[in-house]
Amino acid sequence: MRYAVQWIVWSVLMALVMGWLARSRSRSRAASDAALLYHPTSTLIVGLVVGGLFLPYRRAPATLSAINMSV
Repeated sequence: MRYAVQWIVWSVLMALVMGWLARSRSRSRAASDAALLYHPTSTLIVGLVVGGLFLPYRRAPATLSAINMSV
């Protein structure tokens, strides 16, 4: 049951994000901007969030008692 709820929540969130991305990409622009290429703000936000997943995080330093010294 827990896994079913997990997948349902994931599916709903993914559908909402994909819908948001699709709507932001399909907005019409002014005629003066028709020749300009640009990324929608939503792709910037998604890029920052996903890029943030790859930032290193600080761990507590290992102590000597936690290190296996056997040879």
